[in-house]
Amino acid sequence: MFTILFRGRIKTTATPPVLLRNIENTTSIYEKPLDKPYSEDIPGRIPLDILLDSEEATKSLGERIGRKLTPGSVVLLYGELGAGKSVLSRGIFVSFGLAEPFPSPTYLYVIEYPGEIAHIDLYMVDDEAFYRLGLEDYFGADYITVVEWADKLPDGYRISGNTIKVELDIIDEKNRRAVINSPFEL
Repeated sequence: MFTILFRGRIKTTATPPVLLRNIENTTSIYEKPLDKPYSEDIPGRIPLDILLDSEEATKSLGERIGRKLTPGSVVLLYGELGAGKSVLSRGIFVSFGLAEPFPSPTYLYVIEYPGEIAHIDLYMVDDEAFYRLGLEDYFGADYITVVEWADKLPDGYRISGNTIKVELDIIDEKNRRAVINSPFEL
């Protein structure tokens, strides 16, 4: 189930919403101010604020995002350890008909899947290593690229094309908050 925080009201749906208008900085279901408002909102994009109440809900959101991706698309995933970046990534890969398991690319830096799909993990990558490893080659018209730990992209690195930004926060042991900036309706 998805719980959407929209203009201070809680709405529960079985699937992610088709369209939500811009959501103003609101309060969480615990009636406390959110830890952070939307960061770096991109003009013309529709931010969604979704409470994910299970790992399955996070994976389903990934599947929904994956169905919208085309070559040249980049999904930037932000969040602390355990926030759900890998789970959301698995949902994206499942949407392309890929079979699990999907190993973490933390120590490999990048895993390529059939269909020009790249899964990059920047957890242990600094700016110099990013270029030395040639990771910038995966940000182009040929690939669909999913990036975990996107906050570790080199300073000033510009990504063109369809870029989806997903910020995942841990609410408690079971619940996660996803703030999504996307160029298209989800």
